[in-house]
Amino acid sequence: MTATEADVLTAYLCRGQSHREIQREILHLEAPARGGGFKTMEILHKFGIRKEHKSILSRHTFDPQKFERAGDIKAYVALED
Repeated sequence: MTATEADVLTAYLCRGQSHREIQREILHLEAPARGGGFKTMEILHKFGIRKEHKSILSRHTFDPQKFERAGDIKAYVALED
């Protein structure tokens, strides 16, 4: 996982930011109101993260190494509870 990917996951899972916000603020790419946020979505989907996971770690700090050891979002969340 790259540092940028970790930043994207943190923004989505911990801060609940939208795809478009993440794309503008972290990826520094345009994110129009209609059709924006696809690059963010690609990164999230690469790690098995879907809309039901948004803000799921709002009370936690995201640890990229721990996430990689867990293997997926479900196992990672189980470790955090």
